[in-house]
Amino acid sequence: MHSHEQALKQCKDYLAEKFWSKKLVETDDTAKSAQDLSLNKLSDNVAVIASKQCAEKYGLNIIEHDIHDLKKNLTLFLAIERLDGDE
Repeated sequence: MHSHEQALKQCKDYLAEKFWSKKLVETDDTAKSAQDLSLNKLSDNVAVIASKQCAEKYGLNIIEHDIHDLKKNLTLFLAIERLDGDE
């Protein structure tokens, strides 16, 4: 799972439950992580945490909505992956 340090921290319970065996990689920018995924700069088995707007902009598939731990928090994150067949 790739994303900005703060996004990873705000989703730590979700990540511990769903991605407990996966490496968490801190990046400088959530949007850049989404862009890198869309450009095949990340391996096929990598997911990122980013906004819905990033998923739409870069043509990525949303795995799950509202994965942040504090549900009253105004910062919302999604888990996204590259759509099959998109190059």
